[in-house]
Amino acid sequence: MGSGASSCDNGPARHDVEIFWHQLEAPLDASDVTSVPNARAQIRELRSRVARMNQHVMAGEYTDVERKCITLESDVRVPMPKIVKKEEDPLARDLMHGLKRLGVDLNEFLDAQREKADDGKFTDTEFPPEASSLSESFDSPEVEAWKGLSWERLFEFYKLYGDNNEIRPTDVQQGSLGDCYLLSSLSCLAEHPDRIRSLFVLDEVPSGCIGVRLCLHGSWQTILVDDHAPYDEKTSEFAFAHPKRDSGAGVWPCIVEKAWAKVCGSYAAIAGGDAGNALEMLTGCYTQRYDTEDPATVWQAMTDAESQGFVMSATIYDQPGDLEASVGLVEMHAYTILGVHTIRAKGRVLKVLRIRNPWGRFEWNGDWSDKSSLWTDSLRSEVGWTNENDGIFFIDLQDFSKTFSAVHICCIRKDDVRTNSKPALFCVPGPQPKRHEIKDVLLPSRRACFQLTVPQSGAYTVGVHQRERRAINPSGNPEEGAADSDFAAVRVWLVSHDDAASTIESSAFTIAKDVYIPSASLKEGSYYVFVVGGGIPVGSELSFTLSVNGPGDTQIEAMHTGAHANQPTHENWKTVSDIMTANYRARTLREGKVSTLMEFDQPEMKMYTWASALDGIVCMLYTNKSDRKLVESVDFKLRNLTIVRTSGSISTRFGTAADLTVEPGAEVLIIMEQHDPSEAYSYSFSRGFSIE
Repeated sequence: MGSGASSCDNGPARHDVEIFWHQLEAPLDASDVTSVPNARAQIRELRSRVARMNQHVMAGEYTDVERKCITLESDVRVPMPKIVKKEEDPLARDLMHGLKRLGVDLNEFLDAQREKADDGKFTDTEFPPEASSLSESFDSPEVEAWKGLSWERLFEFYKLYGDNNEIRPTDVQQGSLGDCYLLSSLSCLAEHPDRIRSLFVLDEVPSGCIGVRLCLHGSWQTILVDDHAPYDEKTSEFAFAHPKRDSGAGVWPCIVEKAWAKVCGSYAAIAGGDAGNALEMLTGCYTQRYDTEDPATVWQAMTDAESQGFVMSATIYDQPGDLEASVGLVEMHAYTILGVHTIRAKGRVLKVLRIRNPWGRFEWNGDWSDKSSLWTDSLRSEVGWTNENDGIFFIDLQDFSKTFSAVHICCIRKDDVRTNSKPALFCVPGPQPKRHEIKDVLLPSRRACFQLTVPQSGAYTVGVHQRERRAINPSGNPEEGAADSDFAAVRVWLVSHDDAASTIESSAFTIAKDVYIPSASLKEGSYYVFVVGGGIPVGSELSFTLSVNGPGDTQIEAMHTGAHANQPTHENWKTVSDIMTANYRARTLREGKVSTLMEFDQPEMKMYTWASALDGIVCMLYTNKSDRKLVESVDFKLRNLTIVRTSGSISTRFGTAADLTVEPGAEVLIIMEQHDPSEAYSYSFSRGFSIE
């Protein structure tokens, strides 16, 4: 069996990085962007600087250059030939590596600039302004109506951001595409404009080429798009996300919507989705879902979230009857929670929420709606109420819990630096080796281990992310979004680097696209992160990304590199197996069931048994604090379990029996592992022993 992950390089010395930026900090001259000879001269100058940098910095091992990469890319945003795309060119390779650490592919950006049409504007040939980018099929009535749409350039009508360079939640207006889950999430983030600005690589895009940063499968990637968008000539408006006419709003929501459509293959492919997943994609941060059936719990979660500056979204799922006709709201729709308020009215303390519909219309019409007689002048002033048809409304907690189905809270902290990530792989080859023939190692087929370096104490979120199906094989069919059943069961846990027996934090074993330790309080130092996957069929692979988000710029290093199934004992994995064994031993001592040989006057001879269905592990630990020796033979009846590791004076026979000796002061450990994680396991054993 094998498991694989890319390694994490060490960075150059500090003085090397300073030399590098001393050579590159002077901006390139972009005054004459139409001159091809001038562009070529700029290329030569850039390559000369990279060559000088290459003398001082080890190839491909930058650590401190990320913040400068945007400046470098801005310097070369003029139309010019691509630098070099050949992997064997060390200058290009070094420069590319530094930029990719930020999620920006300079070659791709320069390719995009080079593909400008004769009018000097960039057209994305990978996601062209054609019917294929709208949908793969036009069979459904909703998509058929798009056949008459044309394409227009957004920047010919609007700016990226609004008048006075402003970003406002009301900039988000939904069109005829059912992606309210995305747009309501954008509206949430727009309460903090810098969070929106961080999604864009460049703020000014005269060429019509713009990069949007999305966190896909736990890793930040830059998606390049042009500014073409579907246009409805009947309404004289852009068909999907669009600014409200004469509002002075920008088109940043339209650009993010297009980038997500490009990732998934078409606009139709992003119809329907989950607001929690959208928030994670836009922030790289853990998002928690709360059902509204328990009003007290969801209110506490919302008030805590608001106090920490988290963003919130609310969703209405399918409901009986005509919800719009009865209360003015829309089912199968996502809304933005703008705030929560505790007010006093007529001697009662009430809890109300301020909510926005991304459509900019269709508001709640019950108690505390715009036309409600419950409002007083003082209450209006207290909560910032205005009587406008802008999609913003108030609703009390009881009505909210009856009408809305779920709340998503995105735990984006003010002091978070960013999300660092590391791709990895579970590989379960076939045929399986005979487990009893492999000695002294836990097989890596369903496990991965990483070393995490934390530079600053604080609260960190650790996540494991599997790939969403519609972003792998886009079909344009909104019914083909991923369900939980499409993913393997995953568990992640943190172990102290100095004390492998100590588990610091752990997630549940969960079948989901994203599995998190939401808030681990970590001190500066090193840790081990273990990921265990279950339900992975023999002969298949599971790719995933480990992410860590928090106040410090963490470093993640894979502890193994995918040993072949019949070679699982290479040095790195042996180390990992030792760490996991120490952890399992400690849990067996702490949580296991204890039996003694009291009836033989040996209370200090003990056997601990511990089983974890989450880990698929059964442990037996013998301890002996007496002055005599225990000699024992054990016969097992195992279903879907095999002995994978032992320690101490023990020998196994055919994987179903063991002969062991426990000297005074010694221990013997037996670890059994679930063979097929998708099937139940059971075990029993009989003992024959003598005390000498």
